[in-house]
Amino acid sequence: MSLITLTFGGRGTAYSTTPHTFISTPEARMNERILNGETGLAVVKKACRFYSQEEIYVVAEVKEGILGNNMVASFNGKKVELIDVESKFGHSAKKGMTVGITIKGICENDIKLGDTLEFEKN
Repeated sequence: MSLITLTFGGRGTAYSTTPHTFISTPEARMNERILNGETGLAVVKKACRFYSQEEIYVVAEVKEGILGNNMVASFNGKKVELIDVESKFGHSAKKGMTVGITIKGICENDIKLGDTLEFEKN
């Protein structure tokens, strides 16, 4: 369970839908942009590894584009997988947002303040 879910609750709807209703959320619109091949650039603010976890948790600012789950990047010749994004929109983030991302494929000591990660659709 993510911090966002704990803070803002689940994704249940309190309204009824009809066949003529179209509900568009910010997260759905960003996921559509990812599917269309949009990339994202994130600048690292802090990185750490939680006890007994192999993934690295990074606090980063999205400088360009968008970020979403299951994107990949290349960092110093290593393939980096974006496992999870935590933002106020759920599991997607857009330019200007500070987000928490969980990544796999590099060591905590490999990444430092100010490094950039450019993600693309996997």
